[in-house]
Parts: sequence; structure tokens; C-alpha cells
Amino acid sequence: MEFDSKGRVLIGTVAGLPIFDPSTETWDLTYATAHRSKLFTKDIQPLGDDNYLIATITGFKYLDLNSGQITLLPNSPRHQDNSVIEGRSILKDSKNRTWMGTIAAGLFVFDEEGTPLIYEFSHRTNHPSSLGTIRFVHEDHEGNIWIGSLNRGLTILPNGSNEYWLFENDLRDPQTIPSSELTEIVQTKDNQLLFGTNASGVFSFDHNKQDFDYYTRTSPFKDTLVTIPL
Repeated sequence: MEFDSKGRVLIGTVAGLPIFDPSTETWDLTYATAHRSKLFTKDIQPLGDDNYLIATITGFKYLDLNSGQITLLPNSPRHQDNSVIEGRSILKDSKNRTWMGTIAAGLFVFDEEGTPLIYEFSHRTNHPSSLGTIRFVHEDHEGNIWIGSLNRGLTILPNGSNEYWLFENDLRDPQTIPSSELTEIVQTKDNQLLFGTNASGVFSFDHNKQDFDYYTRTSPFKDTLVTIPL
């Protein structure tokens, strides 16, 4: 969900992108009628001036609420048969890079001109396409990029680096993150990052200590699917 300049709430749903006005308790269904089902919206990235990037099941799109226009981004990733890849998460970061997280096809990154950017993994056998479904892409207050995968754990691109770091769960090592199935991320007021997982509760990253805290290993919620409202 995101707000527009009028205080209305854009809500991503299976049936499109309805807009709710709390002041009048009314709905604008321009982008959420029956024929808008192809606009099934998974993520919304505000750009300012009521312009947005949205991740949908029919690719990554640009929404201009002022004109009412929705257009497919020219660099929206495609399969080999030229069909668009389903979008799951999207971020426009402070360096004007656009991060497109897909369903089952990994991660794509573009610069301000739309040129693809390639970052290597510290472990060379990995590739952004191997990350599968990307549940979130988040930039923290230090400019680090955090990428949560549904089955490949947590990937970080430190600010100023050209190399990804990958953190996965290893059942043989209690010091690894508690799950490789990431679902959500939220940043607290003191800049801690909280991560929701599928069936392994919540863990955190403390910027001050530069380390993860695994306090949910004994939590009553450690076997719970966690979705944190953003």
C-alpha cells in the first residue's frame, strides 16, 4: 500500500489497484474493475508527483495518476519467448537504479538510462537469476540493498560494492540465518532491520553491532509464517 498526494491509499490486490479515500470513505476503482485483473499488483514504488512503479503479474509498469495512464516499462524483463516475466517486488533506490524482483526468474537491475547492471556474487557459482522469487528489495539508511528470496535466503549489496553477499540457512550451522524462505522486511526507528520468514519466525540485523540477532529460535512464533505490515 502507498499514499498519493491527496492522502488516498493505493492498495495492490488480485483484482488490480483500488484507491481508497479515508476522508470520504469512498473507492476509486478505475484501476480495479473486472477487466483490470491483469493488473494484479504485488508491489508499489512511489516516485513523487503521484507517479509510481508497480510490479504486476503482467510485468513492471509505470502509473501516472495525473493522466490516468499505465504503461509497461520498456525494460520490463521477458522470457525467451518474449512474454513478460511476472513481477513481485520493485525498488527505485537513491542512485536511481531500478531493482525488479520477479516470480521464479530472479532479480534484474537497471541504471537511470535503462541499461542492465551486472553485479557478481562473492560465491561465483551464484547468479541473480538463481534467486528465484524475490519477495522484497529494500534500501536501508546507509544505502545498502537487501534482497529477500522465497527460497534462496537473504542477499545484500553493500553500498559502494559491486559484489553481492548471500546468506542462507544451513541446518548444520546454528549461526546461519534461521530460514532461507524470506517473506517481509521492515526498518525500525533505530535502523534495525526485521525479517519475516516462512515458518521460522523473525530475525533481525543490528547496524550498530553489524550482526544478525536470532532471538526467535526459542520464540513461540518460530514455526509461524510472518508477514510484517510495511
